Amino acid sequence: MREGRIRGPADVDAAVIEGASARVRPLLMTVATTVFGLLPLLWESGVGADVSARTAAPVVGGLWSCMVLTLLVLPAAYTMWRRGQVRRAMPAAPLANTVAVEDSAQTPGPAEASTPDAREQEPPPVDAGATAASEGPPVTPSPTKPDSEVSS
Repeated sequence: MREGRIRGPADVDAAVIEGASARVRPLLMTVATTVFGLLPLLWESGVGADVSARTAAPVVGGLWSCMVLTLLVLPAAYTMWRRGQVRRAMPAAPLANTVAVEDSAQTPGPAEASTPDAREQEPPPVDAGATAASEGPPVTPSPTKPDSEVSS
């Protein structure tokens, strides 16, 4: 996945695994050092221990939940979202490939050669950045007057 191109759903999976595995060690080291540093505050029994324990407990819990979110939830959510984008951007495979192979053995007559067969036409190219909102008839710009002719 080093070339930086996502061509299919398998490439999305490879990119997510590569990215998430690169974050495991730094995240675990950060969480472990902070939690080990806050453990004495959680077990303290002297003056002000009730305040320090109430401060340290949410930090420890937040670090653990952040670790789970970063390593499990966000990669899974990104994978689902990006796979949907890639699937929508992939051109549909023509279903008539097998029929075209069978028909290629027969040579068309002169009348058949002039009429294009719907099965032999190529599908229109699919723009990789197209979204569902951009589908529809093309919009032609309306003629407008130049700024010098517009009266206020």
